[in-house]
Amino acid sequence: ARRGRDTLRELLQTHPHIEDAYFVLGMYEYIAGSVPRSLKWLTRLFDISGDRHLGIQYLERATAKAPIMAPEAARILLAAAAIQPEHARPCRYRPLAIYTYMNFPKNPYFSMALQLVDVHCGYPEQALALNQIAVDRYLNDYASLRSTLELVRLQAYRSLGDLKQVDAMKPKFIKRDAAYWYLARAQTLDLLGRRAEATKIYHDLKWASLYPKEYPEFKKVPDWVLDQVEIFSKTPFQKPRRVTVVTKDALRLNGASVDQMTTAISRFEAQ
Repeated sequence: ARRGRDTLRELLQTHPHIEDAYFVLGMYEYIAGSVPRSLKWLTRLFDISGDRHLGIQYLERATAKAPIMAPEAARILLAAAAIQPEHARPCRYRPLAIYTYMNFPKNPYFSMALQLVDVHCGYPEQALALNQIAVDRYLNDYASLRSTLELVRLQAYRSLGDLKQVDAMKPKFIKRDAAYWYLARAQTLDLLGRRAEATKIYHDLKWASLYPKEYPEFKKVPDWVLDQVEIFSKTPFQKPRRVTVVTKDALRLNGASVDQMTTAISRFEAQ
């Protein structure tokens, strides 16, 4: 990884016009910058530490300018924004997410990204509708996506403040990804004004990440869950505000004009 990074950096010094290189550099910086906290020391020791925000910038550049790798750069960028919205700008990418979903309908990962972007950007009902379409369209061929589809539904119900539906999904998560469910329940309680109950769960999740044997019901607490815990322990979770991005100001896929983006969004909304 380090040799590849160094080679690409040298390449761009002599050939700065090779925009496709920014796709690989962006992946490197983002992934190396997202290494779990417990392994940060190891990345520094081997000089493979990365910068998550620089990775986002490189992926944005590759999405807009890379002649070959732009669609794949967009897929990785949207996935990063969907999974870790606090480190990216998912709402700014919503027109891009719609465009790629409409233009690559056989690729389920663009659908997953758009569903999560909609959850984060104030469109939970639309995310649930897309989720059902994805179940019908992709699940037979991509059985491994079932857990991701369930996570989208969980987060959509959370954003709607629907505690009944969140609780009904507990059996789907409690044996495998319990921390995801507990986080969603705490956020839902926040939306319902039950701050003390939410704070108790945030507190338990934080301690479970440090002393997992003492909190076996939480299983493993992933870093992205802990990032959310740290944010909402301080400030109550609020219903995501609906965000509208003007298409002409949005990040566009290389080769896509404003008119093409607008047409794709109009077709999507008409459906």
